[in-house]
Amino acid sequence: AASVKAEDDCVLLRIDRTTFRKIVLYFQLERQKKYIGFVSEVSIQGKKLKELISSDQLSQLASALEVEYRESGDTIIRQGEMGDFFYIIETGNVEIIKDGAVVSELSTGGIFGELALLKEDKR
Repeated sequence: AASVKAEDDCVLLRIDRTTFRKIVLYFQLERQKKYIGFVSEVSIQGKKLKELISSDQLSQLASALEVEYRESGDTIIRQGEMGDFFYIIETGNVEIIKDGAVVSELSTGGIFGELALLKEDKR
């Protein structure tokens, strides 16, 4: 901890611990609800995720998701690399490229990377 001393006249904005924690908790719960709704509609092998796993598992999955931002043209995964992540497209479009040729395109709700992750195999 440290002391803080005004060097000039200041106008400060402050928030107390209780209010801050309530706000953080509120947004965590809102994020959780949003991602549970989103991932429950994702299809894997022709079935929606909400048909394949329990609501508790959906909740755990939603809590574990991390947002990753990518720009147009970024390579997200490379063919031949080991699979470390499973991706769900929240917004945007991606191309699936195999041996240098585009074989598929995916958009919102699309998934990729699941097979290498499940089988601990190369992409």
